[in-house]
Amino acid sequence: HALQASIVRWCQGIGAADVRNRFAAIPNGWNVQGADYKARAIAGAKLKAEGVKAGVPDMIFWGGNEVAPMWLELKNGEGGRISDKQSEMIDSLRGAGMAVHVCRTFGEAIKAITKFYGRPGNP
Repeated sequence: HALQASIVRWCQGIGAADVRNRFAAIPNGWNVQGADYKARAIAGAKLKAEGVKAGVPDMIFWGGNEVAPMWLELKNGEGGRISDKQSEMIDSLRGAGMAVHVCRTFGEAIKAITKFYGRPGNP
């Protein structure tokens, strides 16, 4: 959560001139904070019915130098592991010609974003 929130703040602040609100977070978390198992199951079923798919990367960016959008999968440091579903989705997106970056740090994410929007970036 902290990494993604930091990236969003950057996109809306320092990076706003480049990004210009051409990004979105993907609501693929099925964990409803403070909810019991039944509430989480209901929330998960609703999300699935609405088309939410396991493995979709955390953020999408569009309108950069590439025709296709760019996706970011965010992991918390070196300990974050790509699940099998995430790996399958990343392969599918890349196979469709889209860029997907697995970012473990704020710096990695900002570097990918600034490159996508056409300028070298320094976080």
